[in-house]
Amino acid sequence: LHYPLRRQRQMCIRDRLDEECDTDESAEIITWLRSIGMNKYIPAFVKEDIGLDILSELDDTHLKLLGVNSLRDRLYIIANSKKIERDMLETKKKEKKDSLIVNLLEDLQCCTESLTLETSKLKEKLNM
Repeated sequence: LHYPLRRQRQMCIRDRLDEECDTDESAEIITWLRSIGMNKYIPAFVKEDIGLDILSELDDTHLKLLGVNSLRDRLYIIANSKKIERDMLETKKKEKKDSLIVNLLEDLQCCTESLTLETSKLKEKLNM
């Protein structure tokens, strides 16, 4: 069977989403929903301005209000939102650790430069 009107309607939705999707948050949630195979909920998430920043706050009731009527889909979205929250926390921890390492390296470089300067001064005094 061929459903040209359905295909045309899907194309219109896609085109509209591309126009509405000019923010990074919308693009992120669209990418995430596509990655977990929940494309059909993209319009609802975009319309309600749901981003990755509040994704972990959504519960079963919120998802029902967004039109996610399938219990399986709600559970799947919730499970994957918890995973993305864990991943984001891990990224923040890594960034903090990297920042500390950079600061320590900068401090070490500063100390090394100071020691090199002091060593040069001492050598000059000894040579006099």
